[in-house]
Amino acid sequence: MSTNKRVVVEGLGRTVQPLQTTIPSGYGQTRVQVRETIPWQETGLGKLSRALGLGVQLAGEVKQIGDIKEEEFIQDLASKPTEEIDAYFKENRKQFDAAGRKNLIPFLGNPWNQERVRKASGALLSDDYEVRLQKAFNEAQFEGDADEIISQVIGDMSGEYSRLEDGVAQQGFQEAIKNISQQYKLRYNNGKNAQKKNVLLTAGKSELVSAFTPYTIRNEQGEDEEVTDIAKAANWWKENEGAFLPQEKLKMIKDVGVALAAEPIADPDAARTWAQWAGGHLKIGTALMGDPTQTDDDVFSAYSSETADLYRMIDAIEKQNEGKAKGDAALLLAEIESEIAQAQYAFDNGSPSFTTDSGEVFENIEEVKSWAVQKGQESDNPYASGSELFKRINQAVGAASSFTKETQGADLYHNERSLTGGLSVLLKQVSEKVLTKPAYTSSGFRGDTEVDVINPLFQTLADNLKANYNSISFDKAIELSTGTYIDANGETKVGASRDQRFKDLTAWNKRIAEDYQAELNDLLKEEAVEAKARAKLTDAPSGSYLDENVSLDEGTSAFYEPHNFYDLEEAAREGNFKKAKKIAKKLRAKDAFENDLVKERISKLKGAETSLIERDKIRRELLLYGIATEGVNLYNADSIKRGSINIAGTDIKIEDKEALQDLALVYPLISKNRLQELAGQKDPPAADIFELYNALFDTNLQEGVDADDLQVEAFIKQTKKLYE
Repeated sequence: MSTNKRVVVEGLGRTVQPLQTTIPSGYGQTRVQVRETIPWQETGLGKLSRALGLGVQLAGEVKQIGDIKEEEFIQDLASKPTEEIDAYFKENRKQFDAAGRKNLIPFLGNPWNQERVRKASGALLSDDYEVRLQKAFNEAQFEGDADEIISQVIGDMSGEYSRLEDGVAQQGFQEAIKNISQQYKLRYNNGKNAQKKNVLLTAGKSELVSAFTPYTIRNEQGEDEEVTDIAKAANWWKENEGAFLPQEKLKMIKDVGVALAAEPIADPDAARTWAQWAGGHLKIGTALMGDPTQTDDDVFSAYSSETADLYRMIDAIEKQNEGKAKGDAALLLAEIESEIAQAQYAFDNGSPSFTTDSGEVFENIEEVKSWAVQKGQESDNPYASGSELFKRINQAVGAASSFTKETQGADLYHNERSLTGGLSVLLKQVSEKVLTKPAYTSSGFRGDTEVDVINPLFQTLADNLKANYNSISFDKAIELSTGTYIDANGETKVGASRDQRFKDLTAWNKRIAEDYQAELNDLLKEEAVEAKARAKLTDAPSGSYLDENVSLDEGTSAFYEPHNFYDLEEAAREGNFKKAKKIAKKLRAKDAFENDLVKERISKLKGAETSLIERDKIRRELLLYGIATEGVNLYNADSIKRGSINIAGTDIKIEDKEALQDLALVYPLISKNRLQELAGQKDPPAADIFELYNALFDTNLQEGVDADDLQVEAFIKQTKKLYE
């Protein structure tokens, strides 16, 4: 007889059948026949349960039924292979579930249901977890560790919800939040890495610009000599090049060249020295374009179009700087000429002394002339310190006897500027207001502090425009000096006093500054759009077109799975557009029994519960599907301007122009026949291509303008590569 202690199992009472009496339907009293039913423990289910001991090992519990001890049960299980134990548990669960369906035991009398309910109670907390996790990541600002943030949120919730103290509920909770944690961790780490890379990129530009900015030292001969620190640049590149993608390196090299050529450094020779050195020393990417057996990385000069583009930008900035220097010289010489003429006029009329606008007092014309020569030479402007300076001084002395309206205008111009700051102050205020907008700035460093700095290209455009408007103000001063003119309010003045002319010039300068602001906004906006379009064509996407965080290898289907939209993108990137069209057809349902992925996406796009991220991906999927089925002419200038296209009988709005711009890097928007026509002619007419480009990138390029022609030509070359 077994001496094992019996264990009472709760929830199984209804499964044990009691003794029942059977009374025959015959007349009279008869002896009661007692029929004893088979005890539940002896049934097949009972024997199996007793044998397994209801070993719900997956829930972390081992229950006993019958006379088998827990230790003996564990030892018995340990001697069995894993496959056999799994089979026992599966059969045990099956038997209990069947008993529950037949109402032989209550719902919670099934220990497997108890486990399921406890798991579900933990899983119900996943929504609250996602809200808390999102808030925690937002507050971290990319400064904390993702795993630590996740652990903190889980720890806080475990302290608040007592149900999570139960191991099974905790298991259900962990299973429910697993994907949520992974998604938020991936997004957080991607953002964190991008921020760190941007800091490194900005610091690198500053380091390279500093290395190639000439500075003066005293050499061994005791003479001043300009030198640069090329070794500093080489060391930085060697230590940090591995952190950047090839397209990022190309852009950095260009940015450094532009910074050296533009204000405030304004040294085109240093910029060209940088471009030449970078062309022979800075490695960009693995050399696959030329000799496949070459193991060394391509240097910058191997990218001929990028190198030529940098030199073109340096030349353009140098020309702009030269125009600015000439404009500044013209103003300085006009000031000097005005001062000399007024001084000569004053001395000729018996004045014992002359005071300049800046407050210097002189007792004769020779002192004034010496002061003027010194002022021109101190400007360091070659156009204001050479022979032209002496020529203008002598002209002013000779013309003093007949004080012309030009010199009177110069006098008015400089007096107004000395008292109010003149137009130059107004233009400076406008420039700072416009150029400090986020669209025209980038991250930089002032010492160890990260600050927003004005893009040097936009600063150069503003400075050149300022020179033009300063000339307008000077011409207006000459006009007002006659005393007869139309003022800023449109009223005619005749015989206006000197004081009135002064006030009217100030009013005109305010009006001129407003015109400058309007033109500057238009100029910068157009340049920013064109710069973005150029960057779009040179910055190849690192991930999938459909989702930048997913590689094509991850997204494409296995050979035994149905095709998906990533398969469509893969075929397009391979240049196999026939295959892409076949895959696109397979995404549609042939009959009511197949899943129509295109209709499903269109329906989801219209759904109110679809998130913005999902909508963006769906729009990209539909744009790719549309061109794969309808061909390259689907997205022409007219359809892009209209802002919608017909896909699968449904009008789809082109709400995200950038998605269509990205598509141009994956699927050609120009037919092969049209590209062949363009390649077969010298200077072929391309009005249709310009129209398509302007509609796609919101630019206003014009055929026949050299810079615009080069930009569209790059678009044509990029499209041609998609067919290769």
